Amino acid sequence: MKCFQAVWAGYDVEPRMVLDPDLGLFIGMRGQGFMLGQYLAKMYVDKLMGNPVPVYFDRLTMKGDGLLERAFK
Repeated sequence: MKCFQAVWAGYDVEPRMVLDPDLGLFIGMRGQGFMLGQYLAKMYVDKLMGNPVPVYFDRLTMKGDGLLERAFK
């Protein structure tokens, strides 16, 4: 069974959103909207289940640049 953590307060984490199923991380969400959160969660689960994900998904990991907080302002 794969364990994961979700932290919904980007102030305490860093100024970017990170989705890294290999490390069990879904962090940095801070009020970006209900639909975006659902879509990111779907991609996260798809990656865990071995389903296809968009090519940019690897950029959302800890090794990538993540989604920068300022991209939504």
